[in-house]
Amino acid sequence: MYKKKLIILIVASVLLLSMIGVAGFLESAEEKPIPTEPAAVQPTDIPATEPCEETAGETAAPTDAPVTEPGSSEETAPAAPPAGSPPATEPSATEPEATEPPVTEPPATEPPATEPPITELPHEHSYTSTVTKPTCTAKGYTTYKCACGDTYKDDEVAATGHSYKDEIVAPTTTSKGYTKHTCKTCGHSYKDTYTDKLPAPTEPPHEHSYTSTVTKPTCTAKGYTTYKCACGDTYKGDEVAALGHSYKDEVIAPTTTSKGYTKHTCKTCGHSYKDTYTDKLPEPTEPPATEPPATEPPATEPSKPNIPGDNQTPPAIRG
Repeated sequence: MYKKKLIILIVASVLLLSMIGVAGFLESAEEKPIPTEPAAVQPTDIPATEPCEETAGETAAPTDAPVTEPGSSEETAPAAPPAGSPPATEPSATEPEATEPPVTEPPATEPPATEPPITELPHEHSYTSTVTKPTCTAKGYTTYKCACGDTYKDDEVAATGHSYKDEIVAPTTTSKGYTKHTCKTCGHSYKDTYTDKLPAPTEPPHEHSYTSTVTKPTCTAKGYTTYKCACGDTYKGDEVAALGHSYKDEVIAPTTTSKGYTKHTCKTCGHSYKDTYTDKLPEPTEPPATEPPATEPPATEPSKPNIPGDNQTPPAIRG
């Protein structure tokens, strides 16, 4: 129904525009001025003058007066009379008779034949359709669009509505329980049917479970055992008395520069102390310095040259 009304409206608009165009063309043709030809002006005849009686018997050469057209700016000089002829008399000035121009009727002109304008056929829509599917909350429809730009929507389809899946969430000691409804199509969800939290459980009293760490005694400190539970509780017990030092004695003899003493060193921890000091030794006494007697060096004879035969012992004298 909507398409038929639209087509009728378009056809009526096209016909109205065509009629307006033809009427405008005819009106402009009637107002156009018709060209008229100018009326022909007839020349006026100048009356001829009669000769005088004295010269009636004589024949004079006929002279034709030049005919001048009205409106001509050029004047023609009169022709010279022939020899022996009486002088020409000037014609009397006579006014030309007023002549009315002939009434000319304009030729009947027919308006040029005009062809009626060619009217275009009304546009026929050719629609392409685009389907928009319905959703859970919105309707579906089909969009129809023509190449001329005309468009409309039709064929509406109702919204599909949500399709929920239910999930029961149990309560805990920290949060309430509830039922969760989730749409399988679009994912929309909501919660309802809440239940109270669960009561907190009552815990039994804590029983300590200790681990022991033994700290051995030293020469000066007691020994003990440390007991510690996983809950953080701790205490010390099983004390043991300090061992005390176990010294080794070493006697250091005095010298001339330092005292003598006894050094006691603990064999366990290395602690040491000194006691039983003795005085320094006295300084040694040196004998008085004596000068050695002056001794002269023995006189030495000059050495003789070694002559062969001198060292030979003389032979024994025989008696």
